[in-house]
Amino acid sequence: MDIKGGYGLGKKRDESVPLISVITPVFNAEQFIERCIGSVIEQNYPNIEHIILDAGSNDNTISIVKAHAENVAFWQSQPDRGIYDAMNKGANIAAGEWLFFLGADDRLEAGFSEMCYALKDINTVYYGNIKIGGKIKGFPYSAFQVAALNIPHQCIFYPKNIFSQYQYNLAYKIRADHDLNIRCFGDKLYKFKYLPYLIAEYAEGGYSSSFVDDAFFKDRDRIILRHLGLLTYLRYKVRRIRHYIKGRKS
Repeated sequence: MDIKGGYGLGKKRDESVPLISVITPVFNAEQFIERCIGSVIEQNYPNIEHIILDAGSNDNTISIVKAHAENVAFWQSQPDRGIYDAMNKGANIAAGEWLFFLGADDRLEAGFSEMCYALKDINTVYYGNIKIGGKIKGFPYSAFQVAALNIPHQCIFYPKNIFSQYQYNLAYKIRADHDLNIRCFGDKLYKFKYLPYLIAEYAEGGYSSSFVDDAFFKDRDRIILRHLGLLTYLRYKVRRIRHYIKGRKS
């Protein structure tokens, strides 16, 4: 196992502002990882640690990470049980007061640093906008919208203390972030707050676009009902029925 430790970004760690942990799970992403790392280095917020957890890549990913080791707070390469296993590990390793999960094929925008300065309440999950296919998307989510749509994790800042209570459910291969958001949204200890900063550019395609998470969809009704309540669940079910009927008629 290769390990790189210490605080990076080539800057003095500025403890006058909260430490933000950017966690990147990666596997065979030699064509993307340098751009990802570069987008973290380019941020003007002065207290960031970048944690990279590789699942045992057999391309040049690790060579590229090593080339930028002075700008990475921690990295390791070892087999894992999938992206959410790496994200759970990253949450446990992270020293930051706030955690942000960035895909290896995604990149941060300047609004990331603006959002960092706006993080105030450690019992609030903050989220902003993302760019997908050249279009900027984002809005304040209701409980119903969290149930039906999910908030992309590429625009969410989680307080570190959430992960002392919650973890990503490894039974869900690509929807564990949706499950986590539903559970957190329904937890009265936390609130969600939208701020209209452009946080990251999200890469379309990849594994999540071609894989159907049957385990999550089997459990989703139960998860929504348990964590978001009966009214949100009924509204969600009515919407699903309407979509089904519309699909049958078209």
